[in-house]
Amino acid sequence: MHINRRILFFTFLCLLCIDNVALFALEEKTLTLGGKDGWTHIERMQGVVIGSGRYGYDSIELASNSRKNTKQTDLLIDFEEDEPSDISGNYDVVTSDLVHSSFSKMGNGSGMARGSGGLRLRGTKNALFGTSGNIGSFLIEFWLCPSIAENGEIVLSW
Repeated sequence: MHINRRILFFTFLCLLCIDNVALFALEEKTLTLGGKDGWTHIERMQGVVIGSGRYGYDSIELASNSRKNTKQTDLLIDFEEDEPSDISGNYDVVTSDLVHSSFSKMGNGSGMARGSGGLRLRGTKNALFGTSGNIGSFLIEFWLCPSIAENGEIVLSW
């Protein structure tokens, strides 16, 4: 009888521990980003900087000219100068009807098409679009301000 009480007590303790672990796992978790809690819970941030936000709290903002030209970059158009150019060196500008603007979300300049011919590029033999054939998967990323785009305007063509 004495051994049965020990087994019963040990079983009760085990069940109590398991029940507490289960309750802890089911507990609601909330992660707050920004505001008075700040941004310390974000492990890695890229292309952004901490700025001054509402009510004196920190805000996350796009970093000015944070684009990076790496060995994986095939095309990187830079609008920092009056004439756009490919920083990666894989494309030559054939024609550009873009109007340079100092209004931009990133960096110090942008290019406005205004429904004109836009920007025409020619790829070198090392460029993704420089040769024919199957090119595999790739990613295209750009910023667009559609409030000034005309109805039916072509954004990208190759």
